[in-house]
Amino acid sequence: MRCRYLRNYSLDTSQWVVISCAARKGLYIPSAYELHGYCIGKGHRLCPYYLRKIFNRRQNKKEAAA
Repeated sequence: MRCRYLRNYSLDTSQWVVISCAARKGLYIPSAYELHGYCIGKGHRLCPYYLRKIFNRRQNKKEAAA
């Protein structure tokens, strides 16, 4: 299962694809190591950006419930 924060961008006329991470604030393009180690497989649950995003979402839910 790939990470839900992984984004692919490409033009119909181009063979180039740009892959970015939406879990981090601002534009971030993962390295080849991060793509294979985190983004594409089950390893995304160990990614520091993914973990921070999940933690922030849980904190926001707790604050909204209080």
